[in-house]
Amino acid sequence: ESGTHQRDVGNYPTRGVGGLNGLLATLGLTAGAAQLISNNSNVADQLSDLQRIMGLTADESDHLYDSLKKLDTRTSVSGLLNIANIAAKAGVAKEDIVGVTQAIDKLSVVLGKELGDADQITTSLVKIANIFSKDGKVTGDSLTAIGNGILTLANAGIASGPFIVDYTQRLAGLAKTANITLPAAL
Repeated sequence: ESGTHQRDVGNYPTRGVGGLNGLLATLGLTAGAAQLISNNSNVADQLSDLQRIMGLTADESDHLYDSLKKLDTRTSVSGLLNIANIAAKAGVAKEDIVGVTQAIDKLSVVLGKELGDADQITTSLVKIANIFSKDGKVTGDSLTAIGNGILTLANAGIASGPFIVDYTQRLAGLAKTANITLPAAL
């Protein structure tokens, strides 16, 4: 029996470190679970806001959430819901919200350094599309065309993206009265 005790000599620090690793792993799992719960509640709040703003039923809200989850992007669902909420507040129709969200997500990658974060891009481009749209609809295709136009002009000349957006928004006040179209404004 004394041989058993002699074999364990020197293994005490290893046991202590193993216990510490177990404690740290448990703390890490607890922190991860808390973060997951926080993220889920944030997503639920954003989805609830979107449902309220757009007047969606619970089924429509679930369908919208599923559609956003299926988008091929590195942006989190929470980030996509944030874009959708801003677009919805700006008047994007519920049948166009997924396409608009997808377009803004892609444009934020391309125009992010030029126009700022997804919030700024959403606000700016949706305003421009709302004003210059003939039928009052804002779609993903119209936002992509506007974003491409701004990028092309910014790359071709000395005017920066923010200047072009600001100029276009200021000109928008006269657009209906003076029959100014978006291509003419840009």
